[in-house]
Amino acid sequence: VEAGVYSRSPGQGYNRESLTDPDVELTPAEPSVVVLDGRAELVSIWRKRDEAGGGVVTVAIVNTANYSGGDDEEWEDALFRIGLTVEPTGGTIGDYPSPELLALTEEEEDLGLIYRDRKTVAIGHGCAAAWEMRPDGQVGNVSIDFLPHFDVPALVPREGQLDVLRLGWLADSDISELVPALRDFVAEYETWLGAQRDLATDVDPKHQPAARRVVRRLEETVDRMHSGIDLLESDPTSHRAFALANEAMLIQMIQGADDRAGRIHDQGEANQERFDSETDWMQSRGERWRPFQLAFQLLALSSSINPGDPDRDLVDLIWFPTGGGKTEAYLAVAATVALHRRLTSGSRPGTDVITRYTYRLLTQQQFLRTARLICALEVVRRREKELGDEPFTAGLWIGEKDAPNKFTDADDRCSEVLTEQRPRNRLGLERCPWCGTRIIPKRQSDRSAYGFDSSSGSFRFHCPDPACIFTEELPVNTVDEHLYREPPTFLVATVDKFARLVWVEEAGVFLGAGDRLPPGLIIQDELHLLSGPLGTTVGIYEAAISTVCGLHGAPPKMVASTATIRDSGSQARALYGRNVAVFPPSGLSVDDSWFAVTDTEQPGRRYVGVMSPCHTPSTSMVRISAILQQVINEVDLSPAERDAYATLVAYHNSLRELGKTVTFARDDIPARMRLVASATENLRRIPDHQIVELTSNVDSEEGAEILSRLEAPYGHPDFVAFLATTNMFSVGVDVQRLGLMLVNGQPKTTSDYIQSSSRVGRGKVPGLVVTHYSSTKPRDRSHYEHFHAYHQALYRYVEPTSVTPFSVPSRRRALHAALVILVRHGLGFTGKASAGAVDFSSPGYIEAREMFLERARLADPAEATATREDLERLEETWQQEADQTGEAALYYDAHRPHRGLLIQADGHGRGWKTMNSMRAVDSESPLCSQGEDPQTERTVRSSQALVPFGVGAIYDHLGESFVACDTGQWAGTTGRIIPFDRLAEKLGVEEFRLPPVKTRNEGCLPFVRFPGWLFCPSCRKMWFWNEETGQRPECGETTCRGSSRLAPMRFLMICRQGHLGDVDWHRWAHSNGDQHCNTRELDFKTLSNRGGGLSSLEIRCRTCGSSRSLDGLTMPGTAESVGMACPSRQPWEHPPAGGCEEVPLIVQRGASNVHYPQLSSALDIPPGSDHDENKTVEEALRASRAFELTVNTIDSTGNLNTDGTITGSIDMFIP
Repeated sequence: VEAGVYSRSPGQGYNRESLTDPDVELTPAEPSVVVLDGRAELVSIWRKRDEAGGGVVTVAIVNTANYSGGDDEEWEDALFRIGLTVEPTGGTIGDYPSPELLALTEEEEDLGLIYRDRKTVAIGHGCAAAWEMRPDGQVGNVSIDFLPHFDVPALVPREGQLDVLRLGWLADSDISELVPALRDFVAEYETWLGAQRDLATDVDPKHQPAARRVVRRLEETVDRMHSGIDLLESDPTSHRAFALANEAMLIQMIQGADDRAGRIHDQGEANQERFDSETDWMQSRGERWRPFQLAFQLLALSSSINPGDPDRDLVDLIWFPTGGGKTEAYLAVAATVALHRRLTSGSRPGTDVITRYTYRLLTQQQFLRTARLICALEVVRRREKELGDEPFTAGLWIGEKDAPNKFTDADDRCSEVLTEQRPRNRLGLERCPWCGTRIIPKRQSDRSAYGFDSSSGSFRFHCPDPACIFTEELPVNTVDEHLYREPPTFLVATVDKFARLVWVEEAGVFLGAGDRLPPGLIIQDELHLLSGPLGTTVGIYEAAISTVCGLHGAPPKMVASTATIRDSGSQARALYGRNVAVFPPSGLSVDDSWFAVTDTEQPGRRYVGVMSPCHTPSTSMVRISAILQQVINEVDLSPAERDAYATLVAYHNSLRELGKTVTFARDDIPARMRLVASATENLRRIPDHQIVELTSNVDSEEGAEILSRLEAPYGHPDFVAFLATTNMFSVGVDVQRLGLMLVNGQPKTTSDYIQSSSRVGRGKVPGLVVTHYSSTKPRDRSHYEHFHAYHQALYRYVEPTSVTPFSVPSRRRALHAALVILVRHGLGFTGKASAGAVDFSSPGYIEAREMFLERARLADPAEATATREDLERLEETWQQEADQTGEAALYYDAHRPHRGLLIQADGHGRGWKTMNSMRAVDSESPLCSQGEDPQTERTVRSSQALVPFGVGAIYDHLGESFVACDTGQWAGTTGRIIPFDRLAEKLGVEEFRLPPVKTRNEGCLPFVRFPGWLFCPSCRKMWFWNEETGQRPECGETTCRGSSRLAPMRFLMICRQGHLGDVDWHRWAHSNGDQHCNTRELDFKTLSNRGGGLSSLEIRCRTCGSSRSLDGLTMPGTAESVGMACPSRQPWEHPPAGGCEEVPLIVQRGASNVHYPQLSSALDIPPGSDHDENKTVEEALRASRAFELTVNTIDSTGNLNTDGTITGSIDMFIP
């Protein structure tokens, strides 16, 4: 036991000294001992857990001093830097008991096997627990840790030097050379498999069933790789497609170099060196496949190009760490599929491959990579006459915000961009995918610098660089109308865009309508993101899409990829009605799958946990951020290390938290950096333009620009010092130089935590991830207390995803949409007015319905009958609508005077409410700020208009601060009135209104900028923003050299009557000086010689020099003592005739006591039934195998009965 204490020395202040008790013994007979010279007590609790006498022991150190209120006594009695290390005097410390050890599923048993060496030894209470292992594998000791850290070693792909891994060799080799080389390659894997088979017999008996399953999966993988080699050997067409695909992949890799398409270039800057022959490509560079990439091509080859293959219905899931090369692996398979189709089916038009992503920004990034492959395929096609005259093409199918829907829209955007001084790219393609030349220049230029040609009836891209081989036309397009007219070979889309299949008659061309083939391959990237509401909605649409493809030909092969997933089998069945095969399968240890091994030689990514129970989460976040940003000027770093740690990525779980952080980044964090800097000359100054945020609110063009800026090194004009982001950062970000991240609160899922934190430390400098836990959030606290156990087996704690596409709510929301897709694109009733022509008794429809229902049964057998019944009811409703139209046509989309089957999801009237996007689970409400340009777009989710952004709530948006007005400020047309007289009378209100919905043009939610007092983070001048002017809050000081954006003051006044107002900063500054000064020229200063806290902040009058620090500002009575009165109103109200007599209190803007919403809830109870759901749930819980252990765990928990303060404790299991 050890601790630090402070003692006072006469005339010298406080001195710190250390106290240590090296040997203290605790036993069940003597469970407590006084330590540290009587200042503390070491307490233990012993709880028996099994018949062998083992049990859980809790050891805690307790400060026995009683706090009496005096500052001196408080400091002298406090214990600092507590240390507690526990060793067994006899026996051992065993594995800490956990319900997870029950292994309720086969997957949990498999995880228990592969993580069997990652033991949980102890957990902390208010601290983390750490332990040391002895060479014999036993626990040496357990200790408490208040700043825990864990180095997660990198799982690196195995590299190989075999010729068979060279893309040029694969593309150029004869079949007589290729097959033996591939057999030898697989033989190396089989040798490793043999060793795994031998090891399986030696594992603990409880792990034997899991070990047998692991070996069986490895054997199946070998068999499938051999099947791929057999196909290459027996089928010359398959070999030809495989060879050309490897050549195309080689070409696209070469073109992906930084001096080509790997980076964006201005016109004329890109490397346009050409390869004149096939031999030049083959011999240019030694690009190699990683073994897992080649193995996956062999494994998936037969099922991808042969519709009759027994593995065609399998979902092949590539499960590999981020940055490992998953995209190249599935693009190689995609290229093989497209080439094989061209060789066997000729130039028959149609989409061969569909690749789907979840985020817009990621979709556009991957479209660029796919387009580069398409360009490479075009180079090959132009040389090889057997590939026909039809070009390979790529199409981007994405939302209207990021790419045009129609030719006229594209033409309008092109006309606008030609007139803009700083052109905005809203065409969906950032650069030439072949050479990297900008499609649109950074500044207005002559026409030749723009890489597009448009008219009201056509659109095409071309490379602006005349030296590029695609200077005439690029084989890519992003206009929906063009894609429907000429379906691309590869379609790259956001997954939610497929909701448009219901509405758009031409969209069926992607699924095989007319004389076209259905896609042969569908790729789903980042499969783990298809969970919750989005995954559930995707699943029901997917059933219809799969059925339509089956009606037009063979169902497509499914390939998916992810770096983090659990229970992939259930997810694949729910989404696709198929079983899943994970590749590469794990070996008997998580450290070795042959294709990837844990690298213990190089430093991994270090995770550090911080939890401060003595400060608010905002305060501790500010202090951590200040240290992390100042540190590069305080320690000796190499240039590479300085660059890696110069950019702080701050990850947040919500936009609300992020908004606060952006405000802190411009004020509080720089102020704190002044205090922690060792010297003035070492202070790091961060200008406002280096503070950036990357969220879903950022459009794709700006997002691409931010990612480009993140590549800029420290010292570059585009350098980013502080990036505030959300889980949008978790996919598609591959910036090698990033090395530092602050995770502000435990992310909602372990998958998000792994994916986001894996974005730093990808280069040569090890990554550092600091996780800031909130002591007031139980989940944060639990992760902090389990820090070591959690981080040593991160992937084990990835949560299973929940996808229920055929549940009752999902059927109500989207089953009718699936039916429309079946009828419209599967049976050919595509026309807008053809909805009334459907015959639901026809053999064609019955076949389609049964295929769909079988797909639903595979996804969720329990809901199969109910799904059939609901589908039949929808058929009846549809038929009734058709009958009632009489001679008139029934339209799909309702437009007066025509009768329609569908209406928009947020619309009114008759018809099935149908989504335009699968993400449309919550509408958006627009915000408007009084006195400002209404074109400034700000939105909140409509469900948040009550909580957390209801009346009186403060809303942080992009570093600005607003407060929500009451409904008296709503315009008469704002929102929709809900008639509910009975409830209105009960609550004493006049009416109920829903928040306005953006797409309905129902007005906007009124907000006012608050507080009115703002300051410039650069020159520190204070400004009072006057809403009457309608101006943006920008600094007008001519001598200010920093950013012009103003930041809100962090303090405001409140009273018990709910009034809210600005602090009278003029009165405050002059309260100790010239009280007759009438100017409002103020500065908000930070004083470097005052230490921390409010005393280091000062308001100073620019005219008379009067000043006062903020010391004591938030104390009760302070405002009244300087003559400040309650504002007597809300910020959006005019001053009343009489004032409020309440004494005001000055608080921080983010304080929890600023806003308490007054909420009323009403429950509409439907007619009851005799079924007792509570009893059913209780019976199911009691039948669970985990129930008894959970109850025993709770019952055995003891309480520490002490009169002091527990400063740290740990639990451990003693066998």
